Order: sequence, then C-alpha cells, then structure tokens
Amino acid sequence: ACTGPAAAAGGPPVRVLFVGNSYTYFNNLPEMFAHLAAAGGHAVEARMTAPGGWRLKDHWDKGEAPSMLAEAGWNYVVLQDQSTLGVSLYVEGRARVSSDEVFRPSAEQWASEIKKAGATPVFYLTWARRASPEDQDTLVHAYMSAARAAGALVSPVGIAWRLVRERHPELVLFAKDGSHPSPLGTYLAACTFYAAIFDANPDGLPGTVTGVA
Repeated sequence: ACTGPAAAAGGPPVRVLFVGNSYTYFNNLPEMFAHLAAAGGHAVEARMTAPGGWRLKDHWDKGEAPSMLAEAGWNYVVLQDQSTLGVSLYVEGRARVSSDEVFRPSAEQWASEIKKAGATPVFYLTWARRASPEDQDTLVHAYMSAARAAGALVSPVGIAWRLVRERHPELVLFAKDGSHPSPLGTYLAACTFYAAIFDANPDGLPGTVTGVA
C-alpha cells in the first residue's frame, strides 16, 4: 500500500527525483509522469539527473545526484541503472543482462542514503531489449531482490512492457534502436509509476500528454 504524502490528493506537491540515464530522459519521463499525476488529482514536482549510459555507481562517484538528494523535501527518489545493470556482455552481437554484481551494492548504498534523507527509494525496473526478451527475468530478480532488501518500492515497468508485448504486439514500445523507449513506451512507464507511487489505477488518465520533449 502507498503511504506518506502520495497517499492523499490535495496536499502540497509530491517531490520526486529521478536518478537514471537515457531510459529516464527519453521523451521526458519525469514530466510525463507529472502530467499524468496532475490529471489524476496529484500535484507532482519532478526533477531528474540522467546522463546517457550512467550507472547508479557513476551517479554516486561523480554525479550531481548526491548533492540533489541533500536538498530538503524529496518524497520519492527513483533509481534506474544502466540497461544491462552495468556489466558489459555480448552474445552473438547482442548486449545481454548477466549479473547484478555492479548494480546490487550501488542499489543498497543509494537506498540507504535516500531513507536517511527522509525519502522513499523507488526502483525503476527496466525492460529487456527487443532482441533479448529472455533477459527480463534477470532484471526482475535483480530489482525485486534489491528492493526487498532495502525496503523500497518498485515501479515494475519492465513487467508491464512484457505484458503489453505479449498481449498487444501491434503497440510499438521501442524506438528504432530496439533499446530506448518510443513515446508510447515512456507513456506506459509513466502509467506504471503512477500506479506504484499513488497506489492507484491509471486507467482513465489522458491518452495524450504534451510538454517539453
């Protein structure tokens, strides 16, 4: 169940910091999420730090995220790692997800600091690349096990993507590169964050969102 400031509409804006990379900044996921939240009656102030290809480890070692976290008033901090969890493995030319050995320590480190700052960590469970759908189980295990250990929320975006790919293959979630999200893929991610943070069904929210690309 959702607890804290996101549980009730009509109060001060819910402040959400997104820490990630291009899977976050493509199609401006934070702004799309904020627009959908507003349509559902929840005021949201969302910011992001999302250099392309960065891991959570990079954000900790050299990014601006730690100083942004130190700002007072965040309610939720979203954590999104690199698409293959920071480990480079190629099989027959395809990037594969093989291990959480880089992701897990950074995930635990970040979740601990976020809780110390009085916010709730939210893991952005990403999707497998189009050419490697079998990697989704590895991603699910990595993010879910880290979240259980940290007492964090999970936005199960990759699970939602898998369901849509199975049930509605006519919907194009990927950009042409087979890795990044199309606008529709980002919209599905935003709906999943709405459900995770507000513990509410996104059914009935606007089907079109406009804003800064």
